[in-house]
Amino acid sequence: MWDKEIVLIKKRINQTDDIGNPIEEFSKRKVLATEISVTNSMLFYGAQFGYKPVFVVQVRWFEYEHESFLECDGIKYVIRRAFKPKNGELMELQCEELAGNKYEL
Repeated sequence: MWDKEIVLIKKRINQTDDIGNPIEEFSKRKVLATEISVTNSMLFYGAQFGYKPVFVVQVRWFEYEHESFLECDGIKYVIRRAFKPKNGELMELQCEELAGNKYEL
């Protein structure tokens, strides 16, 4: 079941440089996940908010610490939606592939 190794990436801004620009820092953690299929309802929900989920994984709820990005198999994704289904043991992360240099990781 836990057959995907993903890297959860959290972006932090702790300091500014000499002229006041924020300095971004990224912390990375490896966790095990299960990839699930993108359903029609996920596509419909995503379209309402202007994104198209292309990669969906489940992780244990206690391993997700509100990261904004993840990486799997060399591909970087932005986490667009994270929610805990009714069973409460897993978090579902709906992700969209990063395009261009919109986010520098």
